[in-house]
Amino acid sequence: MPQPLRYDFSIPIRVAWGDMDALRHVNNVAYTRYFETVRAEFFVHLNERFDYTAPEGQILILTKLEVQYRGQVFFPADLQVYCGIEKLSKRTMVLGTSMWNSEGRCVADGLSHHMWVDQKSARAIQRPGEFDAVAAAHERGEV
Repeated sequence: MPQPLRYDFSIPIRVAWGDMDALRHVNNVAYTRYFETVRAEFFVHLNERFDYTAPEGQILILTKLEVQYRGQVFFPADLQVYCGIEKLSKRTMVLGTSMWNSEGRCVADGLSHHMWVDQKSARAIQRPGEFDAVAAAHERGEV
């Protein structure tokens, strides 16, 4: 099993009591919600760093989500959740995520696959030119 990455971008997440399930550990759905939160914050970061905002009517949709569960998390817990670009093409992007507990162990990692789509026609499109600065920085290893 490949070693999970700690990407350059990360946010802290404090586990909420309501994230536990009947077995008294954090429910697997909460893991995916934490990854969703870090992806959303990553896009806020890209907007702030590169002045990237998707053009009107062009959206980036989630097409596939993969999660590798590596350990249990129990309340109370503080996690550090990381996100970065794994792969970028003209129409798609793959983001990598990883989640680490306060002892420095990775408790989950995953990939989210995304595609740029024209909202009106619901068809795949090439990534917007507004994303070119992000793509160039990614190619240089700066994102």
